[in-house]
Amino acid sequence: MVRAVTSATAASSEPSSTTKTREPSGIMKPRPVTPEMQDVVGESVIPRTQALKRIWAYIKEHDLQALCYSLCCDDTLDL
Repeated sequence: MVRAVTSATAASSEPSSTTKTREPSGIMKPRPVTPEMQDVVGESVIPRTQALKRIWAYIKEHDLQALCYSLCCDDTLDL
């Protein structure tokens, strides 16, 4: 049995020219950062996911993780 290609199948394989890019929402939406946290993350407006990545990078860079579950805050992180 041979299956015929329908127009719906052929149209779905081609990219649509009416595709719109969506605005980020939820944790991906850029939010303002406090002046104290700007010293750590480096930007005034950043998505929460990127802020968390940069906070962990700061912690590892300054060797502030004592054990796998505890952190030692330095003067910058001690808010």
